Amino acid sequence: MIESIQEKLNIFKTQLNLQSMMNTDLNRQRADVESQIDDQIKEAQAEIEINWHRQQQKKEYYRCIGVHYASFTLANSIKREQEKN
Repeated sequence: MIESIQEKLNIFKTQLNLQSMMNTDLNRQRADVESQIDDQIKEAQAEIEINWHRQQQKKEYYRCIGVHYASFTLANSIKREQEKN
């Protein structure tokens, strides 16, 4: 009877050890997955920031083109007016 109880106790301890090892492994896997997700988030944020800056540069470029065209058109109009007079 005592041996049976001892065997059951050993089995129970073994189960607890296995469960503890599984929990440790799951925690490690969870930490790895969280780290991967964080890395992906950082990459996405960096890509968004790069694209935003690129769009700002395009916006500024086209604004400069527009200002240049407007000043050229204005100068042309002034020149024609001066030629008429």
